[in-house]
Amino acid sequence: MVRILLTSILLVGIAAADPGNWTAVFPYIDLETVPLEIKTDSTIGSGDRVWVEFYTSDYSYVGDFGIYFSSTPRYYISDCTSSWTDFPVSLPSDVEKVWRITLNRNSGIRLLIHCNNVEVLNMSDNTYCSGSSWSTYWNMNVERVWFYYYDTASDYYRAVHSDCSGLPAEWRTKLETTTQFPVISGTVVELTCSDPETSLNVGSSHVTCTSDTIFSYEIEPRCSAGATRRYF
Repeated sequence: MVRILLTSILLVGIAAADPGNWTAVFPYIDLETVPLEIKTDSTIGSGDRVWVEFYTSDYSYVGDFGIYFSSTPRYYISDCTSSWTDFPVSLPSDVEKVWRITLNRNSGIRLLIHCNNVEVLNMSDNTYCSGSSWSTYWNMNVERVWFYYYDTASDYYRAVHSDCSGLPAEWRTKLETTTQFPVISGTVVELTCSDPETSLNVGSSHVTCTSDTIFSYEIEPRCSAGATRRYF
């Protein structure tokens, strides 16, 4: 694990870049684009922590997000959880992890956390997060992040630009997905036919975002009205 030690005087500097456009963690970091990805290589039970604070462009506080690598991995979200809380699902077993933090306000306020492209948290007004503080703070625009001094797990970070804005136009009349767009390159999207009782997808049921409305697949997804529905 790469760590950069800072004194109270050293707040800016040149950070060595990791291959793949990652940047070594140090405060302050200007971030104008979300989602944010953080790379860690801490092991479960190590006691290491991720602790990142979010601010607006004028340094107004938005919120905190933390991960605690205890014997049972836990997380913390300000104005949502009052203490360290167990993840509701098992985390990927890889030691090296990439955490993607997405703040979506298309319908209410939703904070999504992915670990190695697996959704491990989906927090919104309708789950555990509610109240005036949650609505007030997390509704502000995040443009700056600060990795707190006792963050011992975060090694690298990067801003992730969305690549796929939706399904191709020729698919939309027949195929649908529960995936919320936009998504980043590499995201796997599951497709089903809009009317599964009368038609079946005879192509690939999973496609991968490449760019804009372009997806890669083995067999082009296609709904066939004459296909026989099979039950397993």
